[in-house]
Amino acid sequence: MNRLVFVLGALIAAALMTESVSARDRYTTIRLTNNIGAHGQYNTKCVAIVETDILGVRKASADVVRWIIKNGNSHNGSDYCPRLDPSRVEIRFQEPVFGAEHLVLKAEQEMIGSKLYWVIKGTVDAAIQSGRYKYVVFYTKKVTSDPNDKDPAGPDPDVEVDCGGCFPP
Repeated sequence: MNRLVFVLGALIAAALMTESVSARDRYTTIRLTNNIGAHGQYNTKCVAIVETDILGVRKASADVVRWIIKNGNSHNGSDYCPRLDPSRVEIRFQEPVFGAEHLVLKAEQEMIGSKLYWVIKGTVDAAIQSGRYKYVVFYTKKVTSDPNDKDPAGPDPDVEVDCGGCFPP
């Protein structure tokens, strides 16, 4: 018993002294709704709303961010995006928040718990400077590889790297 107490004490002391930060999964949701009326702001049939306007992440811990794609506004069934194809949703960054090769993050299927979701996922790049970075959600109804054939589908929320007030002490 004394040996167990000693080992546990040593592990706790080591953890307190290293101040290591482990990676955390950060989740938010992209809701795609029917673009009702001629608003003109978004030239797409589906409008994207990101539920977290500012998403705080830590670069030292290489946080993994997941945007879960859902159809509808979550309040009722009258605002679903008709014939939504989640594989055609993507997020575009101007700065390499998730690395230079990941300025465009694309949707893929992933099991979360026991359910299969369409998710856009990225791991924060350790080389990115602290600060706030805007991104835009794109959606297209056409199958195309031309990035100019896709339309912005929603406002430009932010990912904030190492924000001071985003994390509990």
